[in-house]
Amino acid sequence: MKYIAKILNLKNDPALIKKYIEHHKNVWPDILKAHLESGVENMKIFIRGTTLFMYSTVKDDYDPQKADEIYNKYSITQKWEELMHTFQQQSPNSNDNEWWSPMKEIFNLEEQSNFIKTRKNTNESTKYNAKILNLKNDSSLIEKYIEHHKNVWPDVL
Repeated sequence: MKYIAKILNLKNDPALIKKYIEHHKNVWPDILKAHLESGVENMKIFIRGTTLFMYSTVKDDYDPQKADEIYNKYSITQKWEELMHTFQQQSPNSNDNEWWSPMKEIFNLEEQSNFIKTRKNTNESTKYNAKILNLKNDSSLIEKYIEHHKNVWPDVL
């Protein structure tokens, strides 16, 4: 199983944010179908203020370009995207051509510890908690942060 994470902002208008949330309580069935057909197995969107964080699990052979082609071939998805764009705006750190900006993974607990592997053998359900950390716009600080989280101290886990 593969996964992707993306970020996007909403316009800073409480009424628009409320409407956006309402639309996502009842997503049009054809939109759900288009996502599934494009290779998305599950999708979750989290919100904090005006920041949206999307976490999706996708098929192992998922190809983002092919997925976009499949998703965008339906006229209903174009209508949905036009509607959603009335609520959304690009994230400040996005490239010009990005709407939902992909995020780079810098830490994976499962890869760094055996803790999760033992837990998979239980019937205990796991809840996911998404947190967004804004780092200062300092590339050397960001690189240090990434390097640190690649080699988390084993005794901390």
